[in-house]
Amino acid sequence: MTVNRRIAAALVGLSIVIGGGLGYAIQQSSSSASASPSPSSTTPTPDGPSADDTTEAPDPDDVTIRPGAIGAVEGGQPVEQYVTSGVLVRNQRENVCDGPELSWASDQARGIDVLTNQSDTIVSMGVRSPALATTSEGIRVGFTYAEVKAAYPTASEPEAAGYGQTGVFVREGDAWLGFLFDEAPDVLDDSSDVSFMEVTRGSQPSLMRDGC
Repeated sequence: MTVNRRIAAALVGLSIVIGGGLGYAIQQSSSSASASPSPSSTTPTPDGPSADDTTEAPDPDDVTIRPGAIGAVEGGQPVEQYVTSGVLVRNQRENVCDGPELSWASDQARGIDVLTNQSDTIVSMGVRSPALATTSEGIRVGFTYAEVKAAYPTASEPEAAGYGQTGVFVREGDAWLGFLFDEAPDVLDDSSDVSFMEVTRGSQPSLMRDGC
């Protein structure tokens, strides 16, 4: 009986030692695993512009008239950028009476001309057709002086524009929009029609176009 008790006691002691060792090993393994950095869930992106950085091409069908600009075309800017983007096209001609040097690529812009200076910078854009070009406030060639005043309460008082005509102007900073009426200022009334519109930047529109 004494021998059996000694054997049993030895087995119990051995079990405790083995169990303690396994517990320590498991604890150490868990500690190591928790200390190791987990891989990042963020995927690095390549250098360069993202999809949000892309710039939309200007719309040649947008011919909304506002002080200093018509659609995407801004007065005072080099014309080549609008030719390159496909908004404007250069016309082949031998002299000024062969038609406009520049025109819009879109049929939406019938009746709009573009004038440039010697540095190929846009100095003026004129609208003489009532077709499709409309100001941001809804005014077209052919609308009345009363409609212009209602749409643009801050428009200037009528002033002489040469050749017995009248000009009325809207200014926003250095950006201009001019309305031409065929009547002289002393006979202009609410029923007088807009015969021409001109957009400029930096100087007041002359509301003049040389004919052939």
